[in-house]
Amino acid sequence: MHYKFLAFALSACLLSACGVGTASHPEEADLTFIFTTDLHGQMLNYDFLGKKADSTSLSNLSTLVKATRQDNPDGVVLLDCGDILDGSPAMYFYTYEAPEEQHLVVRAMNYLGYDAIEMGNHDFECGESIYRDQLQRAYKMPMLCANAIDSRTDKSMFRPYTIINRNGFKIAVLGLITPETYKMVSAPSIPHLRFDPMIESARRWMEILERQEKPDYTILLAHAGTERVTRQNEAGEGFYDGTYEVAKQIDGIDLVLMGHDHQVRQDTIISNSGKMIPVLQPSSECDEFGRIDMHLRYNKGQHALVEQFDMQRIKAKSIPQDEEFNALFQPDIERVNEYLDKPLGRLNISSEGGASLVGPSELSSFIHSVQLTLSEADLSMASSLSTFTDIMAGDISMRTLFSLYRYENLLTKLWMTGSEVKEFLEYGYGRQYGLMQNSDDHLLAFRRDDNGEIIMGRWGPDLVMPQYNYTSCGGLNYEVDVTRPAGDRVRILNLADGRPFDPEATYTICMTSFQAQGGGGYITDGLGWDPNEIRYRTINETSKDIRYFIAQFLRNPSAHATEMHPVGAWKVVPEVWWRHAKERDIEMLLPYIRK
Repeated sequence: MHYKFLAFALSACLLSACGVGTASHPEEADLTFIFTTDLHGQMLNYDFLGKKADSTSLSNLSTLVKATRQDNPDGVVLLDCGDILDGSPAMYFYTYEAPEEQHLVVRAMNYLGYDAIEMGNHDFECGESIYRDQLQRAYKMPMLCANAIDSRTDKSMFRPYTIINRNGFKIAVLGLITPETYKMVSAPSIPHLRFDPMIESARRWMEILERQEKPDYTILLAHAGTERVTRQNEAGEGFYDGTYEVAKQIDGIDLVLMGHDHQVRQDTIISNSGKMIPVLQPSSECDEFGRIDMHLRYNKGQHALVEQFDMQRIKAKSIPQDEEFNALFQPDIERVNEYLDKPLGRLNISSEGGASLVGPSELSSFIHSVQLTLSEADLSMASSLSTFTDIMAGDISMRTLFSLYRYENLLTKLWMTGSEVKEFLEYGYGRQYGLMQNSDDHLLAFRRDDNGEIIMGRWGPDLVMPQYNYTSCGGLNYEVDVTRPAGDRVRILNLADGRPFDPEATYTICMTSFQAQGGGGYITDGLGWDPNEIRYRTINETSKDIRYFIAQFLRNPSAHATEMHPVGAWKVVPEVWWRHAKERDIEMLLPYIRK
């Protein structure tokens, strides 16, 4: 797919009038920018969950980069927009099981010769000992993040920007992350970090860049998506903070490369000053790479003129793999496979992919049981698991657990009143399920276009709430009435042990650190808690991720038998409508769940 425009509508006469180069600066140059985002550890040519070779990985990128550098040795810039570390068994192994060794991500990114890497929210989950200490020392390229501020020094923990010289032209790259990162990462993982607003940080550092560095071309590398986060300034006036808003409001940005929300974008922004700014975001997990080819002409004292511009998203599978890369990292594949195949124990339940989206499932009950036993909380909130995988009863290994828990979430214990528990559930079920007026209506809440038709996204029918945020409660007996409007659907019957449920009482609740920090909006939007309230309500948090404790549980289930907490039960009513609608909706999703 190509996206072309010449010189941002500049006329040929304007181009011919531009100044010639100086003795220290060439007049013109060809540059190529290659860009990845949201890799989530999908680096090696192997699918660890499917236990088979993978056609897309950084091996494909290696072929592309080597060929492009051969054509233009000093004209290639290789960038990444974050979320590298979390989401792959290989990343987990080198982060948590072999932390004393040089990390796979370091060896792979150094081999490819990246010029800069922006931090993503998932890159903070491993803790300071990895992202601040180990990686910053071992990477041969700078880690960027202008608005991740070290509270001990009041300065950026990472480089705010970097300057890259290519073919005589000075390229500035400014890195920013969504300030909502604090909601997505557990507090122990970011003990000395705060995340400042993007627009304020961009304004500060762009002024420094323009004054001190005088770049020919400036790129905004933003791990933030386009979310429009409402904030208030000191005068109490509302404004928005997000990637597009930064590009619109802050002068000096020539190109936006972005990630975070796993969308694809090939767009143009018109800034407040009338400048056309191209935007590119390839898809995630090595499915696509971004590439921009341009011809720049020197423009003394100002940003370079863009005479030719070609922007595209390249499918990784269209590029042959680099056999040298594969051979170099084959020992890593073998080592991680050996770790994943170690048996843990036996799972006596089965669960079909997608079952937890449409109602209660045995797998969700099992997770509730583990969480309640581990935390000794009154209630458990667990998000939908195994949405894209069928789990079968039998022997289970770490490989199976990774298909359930892809990310390294801790288990957080906090407290709520009974009425807040109900609000929490109402928030979720108001977005998970649609309003049913008869048995032919859909159970799941799908996004719809202006004509009322279901929108089809990358993963099939587009859900109002992403599948990984679908949440149920353990420790309660309750009903969800989908004939009722959102906000008035949940009827709590009693606690799982038969005690009455009291809206005025205080209950301890366990959930993932992602959700406890505001992920999915339950805490922040549903209950309206700010970071101070979250800290006040938090009782404790596990030192290791939930996957680790499930593994321990499976290794020795008898050790927990006497501590098992009752999980309770919930159901969707009217049940006749539910049974009919859930089968139809799952049938719609199955081609995408199992593809």
